[in-house]
Amino acid sequence: MHPSEPSGQQPPWDTPPPGVPPKRAWIGWLVGACAVVLVLCCGGGGLLAYHHWSAGRSAAGSPSGSGAPHGSAAAGACRYRSDGHKPARAVSPPDPTSALPTTAVLTTNRGTITIRLAADKAPCTVRSLASLAKQKFYDGSPCHRLTTRALWVLQCGDPSGTGSGGPGYTVPDENLPTGATHPYPRGTVAMANTGSPGSGGSQFFICYQDDTIPPSYAVLGTVTGGLSVVDKVAAAGVDGPNGDGEPKLPVTITTFTTR
Repeated sequence: MHPSEPSGQQPPWDTPPPGVPPKRAWIGWLVGACAVVLVLCCGGGGLLAYHHWSAGRSAAGSPSGSGAPHGSAAAGACRYRSDGHKPARAVSPPDPTSALPTTAVLTTNRGTITIRLAADKAPCTVRSLASLAKQKFYDGSPCHRLTTRALWVLQCGDPSGTGSGGPGYTVPDENLPTGATHPYPRGTVAMANTGSPGSGGSQFFICYQDDTIPPSYAVLGTVTGGLSVVDKVAAAGVDGPNGDGEPKLPVTITTFTTR
């Protein structure tokens, strides 16, 4: 399965797996004999659907990959490009020279989740996240997707709650855990995308178990507190087929702040 983001670009696959209804902005998963394939389908005329995920640190906070982060940019070098779609909420693109926060706090109706941000390895992603948070893009938005079979993630970041909403721009790929033995361990927070390089936007996912998926999703941080909130939502199950759909226990981000 894979999360996706509004970008207008076609994903690598355009047909949902059996039993999963198509969506304008859709990310599905297929389990093969030897691999899990992330799938996203985008319909014409709409924002991108689910974002792809990416992660890169363990729940303890240690990097999951080695060497220099892929796609990282120095201060001022971040480029945020229009994806050609109307944002789910009106926002301005980030200032590529703004200060980098190190912590994000998601206050939800189920409890608080604290994230240590990978500002050193994913500065462009973190700047975008902080900018969206400051503009209250995430406030009052639902976590619209939960997966409980083959992949174990909670996906959030679309104020429309449809899985097809985004900020109207894309974020460059950073901190991809290429070469890591365990690329997306429990507690990882990563960006969703459309399946195409550099197509992340506002949607992100939280791994509540270790996930083995291709290292195509930018890791933006690690949960340092409140992972039990995600566990509780996951334990309640999914309102949808094949262990992939809206959480039966609704969870909404009431406020999202960075510092």
